[in-house]
Amino acid sequence: VVAAAREAEQLGAHADAARQWASALRMHELAGARSGGDEALVALLLPSISAHARSGNAIVAREQQRLAVRAAARLGRRDLHVAALAEWDAPLVWTVRDDGAQDPELLEPLLALLETPAGADLPDDVRCRLEVALFREVEGVDDARADRASAQAVELARRVPGEPRLLCSALNVRAYAALGPDLDDQQEEIAGELLAAATAAGASDHQAVAHWHLFLAASARTDLVGARRHGDSAVALSGGGQ
Repeated sequence: VVAAAREAEQLGAHADAARQWASALRMHELAGARSGGDEALVALLLPSISAHARSGNAIVAREQQRLAVRAAARLGRRDLHVAALAEWDAPLVWTVRDDGAQDPELLEPLLALLETPAGADLPDDVRCRLEVALFREVEGVDDARADRASAQAVELARRVPGEPRLLCSALNVRAYAALGPDLDDQQEEIAGELLAAATAAGASDHQAVAHWHLFLAASARTDLVGARRHGDSAVALSGGGQ
């Protein structure tokens, strides 16, 4: 089942991958004492989180993220705790918080790692992913913190060579932040950089989101031809999930 889930991911069949990871998690639960315990559980949850997020099922993805955080805490494994908080490789196009409310179970450890010395030793790529995660937890509620998190994510991603998708994730949340009035004048520039980064990375999901932002920017200045071109591109690149 795990092999089938990974094959589906490689093919970009995110809904199929999510179903396969869900099956693997059910098999882990049924195995009881033979399951390998919390360490094996986290190993299944981490890829399942992103698979569900990419398929558009944010509710399940967030519940699995909470389960991974709890399992890592039971193990006393800081590395797995950080991995559980940082896991979520899917473009952001709308809030993913279940009811819009912040979740202290995810927010508080993120703040501890990013705004206290507790996470000062973490490498730039991990801190970038945590800043992206923090943005998801605070956007729409704490504008100042969301602005800082998205800006810091981009700065960190630029320092990490050989991870083009990481830069896409950072630019994605920065472009999302630019949907608000404070960064409105930067939206087109950020979206253009996201499109270039996503094209170079071969990340069609982030390309679609970049075209959506460029569609909004073109619409705002009544460039109907440009808006239609970017809208058509976004639709053409979009999969069956988000």
